[in-house]
Amino acid sequence: MRTLKISIPVKTYVRKYIETKYPGPIKIGYGNTLGNYLYVCLEKQSSHWHKKNLNLLQKRYELLTDKITVLLPANEDTWYKTGHSVPIAKSIFINDFYEEKIIEEINFRCDTYFRVGFSRNQAIEDFCDEYNIIIDVDITHGALKKAEYRYRKNRAHVSPKINSIIKPIIHSSVPVRH
Repeated sequence: MRTLKISIPVKTYVRKYIETKYPGPIKIGYGNTLGNYLYVCLEKQSSHWHKKNLNLLQKRYELLTDKITVLLPANEDTWYKTGHSVPIAKSIFINDFYEEKIIEEINFRCDTYFRVGFSRNQAIEDFCDEYNIIIDVDITHGALKKAEYRYRKNRAHVSPKINSIIKPIIHSSVPVRH
């Protein structure tokens, strides 16, 4: 099958995360989660991208100093649905999505380490080692620590609300035996 190569600008640590998580050439298609997600992001039709401030988008785009290359199946729908380049806003969106995935994974690792008596700093360092992310070169330790802290606090703030909604539903759906 013929394929098209498309380069997507990302931050260096996002590239290293994606390349470690999905080794080999990244093939976009409907066969895996990453492929499905990227294929949807690359579609031309999108109603809300033009509403963003272009100066802000340009400044954020300049932070995307690295690239990942993906292979897109070359069929008749490909050109119509995706074109051959990734618009600035969609590059930023893809990068933001993977930054959030990284912070979620760091948070999970920090919680796990904390429960068994290790520090959150050790969890962040081990995460970076696993994904070949060089601290203070690709991203600072402080930035990861701050992002994990914000994610954890936001999750703690949201969880009680979710539990207060779900708990009555669970209790009301449990059959009562007489």
